[in-house]
Amino acid sequence: MTGEFKGKDLAEKYEVGELVRRGEIADMYRGRHMFMERPVTLRIVPRALAVDDQIVRRFFHEAKTGSRVSHPNVLNVIDFGSSSDGVVYAVYEGDNGETLADIIQRSGKLESNAAMDIARQSSAGLAALHSQGLVHGNLTPENILVGSDGTENLNVKLFGVGSEGPMTADRPERDIAASDFAYLAPEQCSGAEQVDARSDVYALGVITYETFAGEPPFTGERPSRDAKTHRRGSPAVVVISKRFSGDSRTGAVESSCERSGIEISDGG
Repeated sequence: MTGEFKGKDLAEKYEVGELVRRGEIADMYRGRHMFMERPVTLRIVPRALAVDDQIVRRFFHEAKTGSRVSHPNVLNVIDFGSSSDGVVYAVYEGDNGETLADIIQRSGKLESNAAMDIARQSSAGLAALHSQGLVHGNLTPENILVGSDGTENLNVKLFGVGSEGPMTADRPERDIAASDFAYLAPEQCSGAEQVDARSDVYALGVITYETFAGEPPFTGERPSRDAKTHRRGSPAVVVISKRFSGDSRTGAVESSCERSGIEISDGG
């Protein structure tokens, strides 16, 4: 992928590196703080979208919301603004991870230890958000970065806090893929105006199911059908051994497993 800002300087202090992923309203790049000489992660609104005041307000709202939380399992916001030449951006701590979506697409289902480690760290990140009265609201494998700390240990970070999901984004159904609904809780699919931490717990359960099974519990050809199965359907049960789950029978991971069709057994 080639990004329009790759190789350019931003706000006279950030050097824009390779494009990591494209987003609905902003693209993510690797970057470097030129004066501090340390890596950063950059989200930059494409120039074609930066002329839309509504998109810019939405982007700054996401950045400001994310800046309220500092936690090892959340990609922390360290700066955001608009440069003198009109580039709208947000700066996050440096991270060398790839999205969980890319990992699943490449590898399919994950090994049990890795899947549960990702679930536990994601749960810790969600707990940090919820303790600040925040709801992620759009947790998907695209919004989970998985990297390494230089050893065999995984380093998981959530991002996209405060971003709008498919039910809140002002888009007609024809422009929304069924996969956009795969991680929404039933109350979100029903168009509830207010969602809470339980919606994030449900989304984490769906994601955890996918890491074990290689696909989400519910899929449909059309968003409306996918949303209906979330409300009424029952997924195929995935059974994992308790020895892989560690302390996951408490807190958000246990609730996520229960809601998404993952059964933790006492057997080997």
